Amino acid sequence: VAIGVSSTLPMELAFRGASYPLSDFPDFAEVTSESQFMPAALDCFELDGKYYGIPDQMSFSVMFYRKDILEYLGLEVPKSWDEVINILPILQSYQMNFYHPLGADSSYKNYGATTPFIYSYGGEVFSENGMTTVLNNEEVIQAIQFMTDLFNIYNLPRQVASFFEHFRSGTLPIGVGTLDMYLQLKYASPELAGQWGMVPVPGFDTDNDGEVESWTTAYGKASLMFASSNMKEEGWEFIKWWNKTETQTQYSQNIKMCLGERYLIIPANMVSLEQSAWDQEIINAVKHAAKYSRIPAITPGSYAVERELSNIWNKVVIDLVDVRVAVGEGVDTVNHELQRKYEEFGYIKDGEIVKDYLVPNNDNVWNWVKGRDYYEQN
Repeated sequence: VAIGVSSTLPMELAFRGASYPLSDFPDFAEVTSESQFMPAALDCFELDGKYYGIPDQMSFSVMFYRKDILEYLGLEVPKSWDEVINILPILQSYQMNFYHPLGADSSYKNYGATTPFIYSYGGEVFSENGMTTVLNNEEVIQAIQFMTDLFNIYNLPRQVASFFEHFRSGTLPIGVGTLDMYLQLKYASPELAGQWGMVPVPGFDTDNDGEVESWTTAYGKASLMFASSNMKEEGWEFIKWWNKTETQTQYSQNIKMCLGERYLIIPANMVSLEQSAWDQEIINAVKHAAKYSRIPAITPGSYAVERELSNIWNKVVIDLVDVRVAVGEGVDTVNHELQRKYEEFGYIKDGEIVKDYLVPNNDNVWNWVKGRDYYEQN
């Protein structure tokens, strides 16, 4: 077995027959019960109705803000993107701004920066069978238009080498960052103690119920078993032990005791998180983020979608190409690569679909894990 590997690796191996489906073990549903893992945590491990991994760790994005600066400017902490846009003129009049990871110094804009906007607008990345992308759907185009307008119209910074340093200096007193920044601020910026806070990322109230849906991604680490193993039962016992609440809780406490809080990890096991050595502020933030977390499905050729989403953003923001033109060019590129990879792995032959592929999402994941009867009764 392997633990602590990238959450994309179990599927990359599963496509090639190199990882073993953990859901073949009869107690898999019990191990992955909803009380322990959020449904989204399992999205990226499903292939043909079977699961090839169990999440070990997760990572989320949150919004950091300088209490002292916002108080001085008379600004409330924004909850939605509309509220963010409303405070931008005041921030920019003081030579300040809002930071988003799309404005990092890397030209590659990964899923973690792009897909939360798509999910917030009610869009998806793949068609139901995963063999084409739906980036040209109207909801997705609106999402891409918004996340590029943030830079083209509302002038968010396009190239920030270090949000942490700008946050310390006050030039970027508010923005989106990972939970790693919490520890950076706590230990590397003692001069800011008590002057900063952490809240969920901005979102949209799409259903007008008064609650802002703050979508974020939840990448992390996972456990898997190799298909070539001749000790599958023993390996499964080890994976179960490693992902038990008691084990993960003790692991967290040992890390803090032996290495210090700076080396703590966020367990994917939600019960273990509640009992972990993290500050309650972090636990509350993670629980809220987990509620609105999504991990884009991993399909044959899915890397092409992430790459083209990045290219679309760069074309629109840097080259000032029209959104629909950029999306149209990207969709053609993605669909060509998806068809090539689905043919490679036996889902398409001579241009015809010979084997269905159902893309996992939050609506169907628990049907697969627990079975329809269990899902409906609970």
